[in-house]
Amino acid sequence: MPELDARTIDPQIRQAAIFGVLIGLTPGGGATIITDESPDLVRTLIEGQFGGQYLVEAGSSESDDEWRTTFTRVA
Repeated sequence: MPELDARTIDPQIRQAAIFGVLIGLTPGGGATIITDESPDLVRTLIEGQFGGQYLVEAGSSESDDEWRTTFTRVA
């Protein structure tokens, strides 16, 4: 499964980059997004914009600056 390490992306365009990856997924496709903060905001925005189109596996923190969240497009 592809991964996007969003920690390396300028914060001013990070959200747009994440959305671009997720919107580009075909049904059944997935991607893991790595961030340096809780994925709650991205998850809330995705569910608000694309409710029911993605399965989200809750982010886990392996350290204080690494959260991994897997998004799978279901519709």
